[in-house]
Amino acid sequence: DVQTFVDTEKIAELAVSLDSEDEYYINTCVAFNYVRQTHGCSYIYVMVPTSENSKEFMYVLDGCLGYENGYLKEEEDFSPIGTKEDISGYGNYPFEAMRTKELVVAPMYKDSTWGWSVSAYYPLYSKTGQCVGFLGCDFDVTDLIDALNGTYLTLAAISITFALIGIGGLAILIIAFFKRLSEVTSAMENIA
Repeated sequence: DVQTFVDTEKIAELAVSLDSEDEYYINTCVAFNYVRQTHGCSYIYVMVPTSENSKEFMYVLDGCLGYENGYLKEEEDFSPIGTKEDISGYGNYPFEAMRTKELVVAPMYKDSTWGWSVSAYYPLYSKTGQCVGFLGCDFDVTDLIDALNGTYLTLAAISITFALIGIGGLAILIIAFFKRLSEVTSAMENIA
């Protein structure tokens, strides 16, 4: 359960302190990185609103922070704590998750930069029931889409091949039928 893995009280504290040296911050980002790498996520992160009824959110945790050779390393797409972003491009999905208090999975979409993705948003609530923000997880599904497109092309090629074989077979039958009909007509003319 996400609620046991993510401490919403700590999230609320980090949203105020923006302390990138906080032990919980580092440990949770590193844990997110592990989850990201072992479960095939492209990104896993926690965002909180910067103000009520705003589409501007702030990164509190980001799974693009991990250890390499014993040192903390920020990966290329890492968003440091406090990084603000207008999430109106995410659609209504994060807002729906926070409103309904349920996991919301957005449909697959194609981004010009990232390719095909599917995103899931899980609402984070404090013990008092106050919405703190959401946990987002993005999956790259470009390989799946490519495989499906390859399957469609294969099916189209097979269908066209069978259609051509069918048309060819039908043409042979029609030619044979009319040839036989011509022979019968010729024989009838000879009798008459």
